[in-house]
Amino acid sequence: MNARSSVRPAIPADAPRVRAIVDAAYDVYISRIGDKPGPMLDNYPGRIARGQVWVLDDGTDLIGVLVLEETASGFLLDNIAVAPDRQGNGHGRILLEFAEQEAARRGWRDIQLYTNTAMVENIALYQQQFSLWR
Repeated sequence: MNARSSVRPAIPADAPRVRAIVDAAYDVYISRIGDKPGPMLDNYPGRIARGQVWVLDDGTDLIGVLVLEETASGFLLDNIAVAPDRQGNGHGRILLEFAEQEAARRGWRDIQLYTNTAMVENIALYQQQFSLWR
């Protein structure tokens, strides 16, 4: 992350870029799963309107997307995606750290997430870094 990069709430004008990042990041999983992953089917304008979407912004473009939701059963990380051309540079970790900070700020002691077993790269990242995940 450069000095100008920051995680901020998404605004309605971000919706097309959010969709593009999610679609590009999850496209690789279609052949593994046999269908589009759930995040590719989500309503991002609606999520943005509900205050559930954050973006990692480098000052000139959006790098990543994070969808967080408070549910009856806990604090849910519903989606995290980094633009494929920006993956491997720690941006996903920045978004995960933000999710942990946001959960703690809201008084949650853990974070729930769901992922497909075919997304082995993501599972490894979650398991190696974070203490609040279940």
